[in-house]
Amino acid sequence: EVLGIGYRAAERDEEAERQRREQLEAERHQREQERQQQAAEDAEQRRLTFARGYAELRQDAAPGESEYLAGKGLPGFTFLVLSTGDLLLPLVDGSGAVVAAQTITPQGGPFHAVNAPAAPQAVIIAEGLATALSVHLMRPGALTVCAIDAGNLLPVAEVMRQKHPQAQIVIAADNDWRDDEPNTGEM
Repeated sequence: EVLGIGYRAAERDEEAERQRREQLEAERHQREQERQQQAAEDAEQRRLTFARGYAELRQDAAPGESEYLAGKGLPGFTFLVLSTGDLLLPLVDGSGAVVAAQTITPQGGPFHAVNAPAAPQAVIIAEGLATALSVHLMRPGALTVCAIDAGNLLPVAEVMRQKHPQAQIVIAADNDWRDDEPNTGEM
């Protein structure tokens, strides 16, 4: 009272501030729920789009031997083969549901480019995407590509040599070291 501040006004201000904080928290919670709902709807849409595309590919596939595997000295294995001769490899999750697929041409050599410099002085070929992204961070000026697996490193290197004959080619193989097993990335 001496300062001219009414304690009842201060109590009302504290209550108004508490209500404002609760309102802001409720709005934040609502936005987060809407974001999660949108993310779930987007994921379901991607799943449905993939399922339709995979079903179309599956209709064009029949069990057979892959020229790609036979060319690697692995005849006698039966997989889904498309009418183009490409191997169709379904990828499943823990429940057994097909959630992705990879196609492999009879020649091998498909890759994913992480970046696209116009005239690269170096081409770095990594086995998997995580390795490709890691080496890209170390050498952002180099063309960095992902070969998907160790068996595809040489075919991708051959493609890169044709596309970039003057570039240095670096293989960034995984170091899959395990006791009593060959290290595929070093072979």
